[in-house]
Amino acid sequence: MKKSLLIASTLAMVLGVGVAVGARQGQVAKADALDKGDTVYLKAGTNWMDYSGKFAVYMFGDGDGWCNMTKLYDDYFSAVIPSNKNYTTLIFVRSNPEMDPEVDHWDARWSQTVNITFESAGANNLYTIPNDAGTGNDVTGSWSSFTPDMPAEDGYYIVGTESNWKFDGATKLTTLNDDPSNYAKLEQYQAAKDEEFKVKSFINKQTQWFGVGENGDNYVANSSKKVNVYASKDGKLYVSDYVAPDVPATDGYYLVGSKTNFKYNGATSIPALAEPDAHHNVAILRGYPATAGEKIKARSYFSSVDTWFDSGDGTIAGVGAPDEDLNFVFTTAGSYDIFVQKNG
Repeated sequence: MKKSLLIASTLAMVLGVGVAVGARQGQVAKADALDKGDTVYLKAGTNWMDYSGKFAVYMFGDGDGWCNMTKLYDDYFSAVIPSNKNYTTLIFVRSNPEMDPEVDHWDARWSQTVNITFESAGANNLYTIPNDAGTGNDVTGSWSSFTPDMPAEDGYYIVGTESNWKFDGATKLTTLNDDPSNYAKLEQYQAAKDEEFKVKSFINKQTQWFGVGENGDNYVANSSKKVNVYASKDGKLYVSDYVAPDVPATDGYYLVGSKTNFKYNGATSIPALAEPDAHHNVAILRGYPATAGEKIKARSYFSSVDTWFDSGDGTIAGVGAPDEDLNFVFTTAGSYDIFVQKNG
């Protein structure tokens, strides 16, 4: 078997027959040249973007024709090579914005590239004009491969290591229309440890990057955590650790203190009375196991209203006394009844 394959290859070389290597049956390799129906892209560069010029492609070979280019975003433009023509060469033309290159042709021209053959593109599709290019009729650029990076809709997005710095797969922020400081925000974004990101906007075919600090650096998460992300109107990215709001799961009275860091989270519920009793108590907790040195206050949350209940001058001999912040401080561990009174 090996001998017959070697003979076949040798005959092919002798007879000048091309042998395709590595292509499977049924596969068609893309030609290393622009072709009919392909999309060609232009990156116009700084100088060519001056004065808001229009861009067009003049194509010729088997006949000739003009095609206006469509702006994608920033200084990127696109056009489709007609599928019913056999053009072989193109020229990118920068034109007067008050004229129509498809109608006015060369009369609208401000500047142009040299003749560029389809074959010179190879497998590439983006022609880049240097930022410092002149405005004459012999401008040269370079070819490269390009895939447009555009989101499905305008907005602000977190792009970075999780999205390969692309809009595709990026997380969208909420656009703010009434915040004098911020364009957009996203609260509770789950950042992975060592994850890097910035915010990038896509608004009216223009993009903008938002980075941290004066240099616009990437934000880097030092641990896996939830963060709040803001794209500010001063062009910067602000990121802060998310802090869960201190609200209880249900309305009611709660015992907070040194055991709960005076938060509702982890606090013991104090059962409410249907009506205040003869001593004006509105809630009573029986048999609370206090530890020596523990500080307590009562706290209520009803209809989003947060109310604190302090111990006043309620010194109890052998049990405890209020401190300067009117927390009740137990001096002796034990099981105690806690009363919350209507007068606070």
